[in-house]
Amino acid sequence: MTAVRIAKAEDKKAFYDLWKICFGDSDAFCDWFFVNRFAPDYSVVLETEGKIVSCMQAFPYTLWIRGREIPGAMLCGVSTHPDYRKKGYMGQIFTYEMKLLREKGCLVAPHTPAVLQSYFPFGHFPVADAAYLTYDGMHATKGNVTLAPVTELDSLFPLYTAFAKKYSGMVLRTKEDILRKAADYAADGGKCAAYIRNNEIKGYAFYYKTETELTCVEAVADEKCYPMLMEGLRKEADGLVFYAKLPPEMELPFAKTERKQKGVMGLCNASALLQAMQPENT
Repeated sequence: MTAVRIAKAEDKKAFYDLWKICFGDSDAFCDWFFVNRFAPDYSVVLETEGKIVSCMQAFPYTLWIRGREIPGAMLCGVSTHPDYRKKGYMGQIFTYEMKLLREKGCLVAPHTPAVLQSYFPFGHFPVADAAYLTYDGMHATKGNVTLAPVTELDSLFPLYTAFAKKYSGMVLRTKEDILRKAADYAADGGKCAAYIRNNEIKGYAFYYKTETELTCVEAVADEKCYPMLMEGLRKEADGLVFYAKLPPEMELPFAKTERKQKGVMGLCNASALLQAMQPENT
């Protein structure tokens, strides 16, 4: 017998094991994730013969959409055990999850799947673009800006909030969210560095560095300070191949920049969203 239900706290190990099988993330990241980002009352499972073989997780956030604070939930960890795929289980848990989020008062459900098109049949479509910068540091001089390590991570909150409100569809992180996201990156060895001018943080970046490359997964800066922030990361890369994800309008002269669709979003409650978007004086 197959049944879909809301997850329970005691399902954590089953979620953890399925995540490891499907995604192969490090133990350090999974240990962190299932302490800090597992919200069973926002997640669903599919059981067959008493075994959890498919699941979907979500975590509540507030999003900034066209000047309005909109309640939503970020989807993640959509997974089905390899032995149980191609049975339509994903469609079942997806339908159940969206209904659950609607009942929770969420209006939208954004997420960043590996293959965007895989969610088009469920009515989830791209809502944002990003600029992806690539720089082969082996054949050019290093940058000349030095970044500073960030130790007081909640100091990033004002800069992130100002940045987020420039774009529709951004997560409005609280200070707690900032610290949680930083810990998310750190769980797999991520670092944070800032461009500082006149004793004020003008930009920051979370990045990973290996023996061959430096990858910047989040970069936030005052509009005119992105070039300086990227120059600082170019120096930190020190001849390694350098990748960075930036806002869609960014383009830097020392690197190749390609614009792509990033992330998708689905509507949990279209009528409530339309109502929430109405001008306040109507």
